[in-house]
Amino acid sequence: MEVLEVLEPMTVIVHQIHKRVWPATQRDALFWSHMARAPNEEDPDAHDVWIVCNNSCDTPNVPLGKCVRVRLTVCLMCQTFVDPPQPNTNITRDNLSCKITYCSTRTFHVEARRHLYFVVNLVIDDSF
Repeated sequence: MEVLEVLEPMTVIVHQIHKRVWPATQRDALFWSHMARAPNEEDPDAHDVWIVCNNSCDTPNVPLGKCVRVRLTVCLMCQTFVDPPQPNTNITRDNLSCKITYCSTRTFHVEARRHLYFVVNLVIDDSF
């Protein structure tokens, strides 16, 4: 995955070349991605609510090559919830949970969901 251009601090244009899975033709995707924090004032238990929107775009800097260009529109919202720990103890991973809301115009396959859950777990691990 290569960031081609930073349009503003939370918006980038990305070119992503997907691993070829035989016998299918290799895919690539060219899209803008915008990330924003979305505080939820109505839910005091929700911490760090983030929204990411990705949408296909075209640019002359990345012409269509041998890959099949994937067209996508994706929105993802992640909410972190923290269960209060016992008195006089630190927050551990057991106190954290994440609610993920995914909306796409395409199919979201099981393998992609597994990868997403793996990445979310890494993000939670790195937050301490």
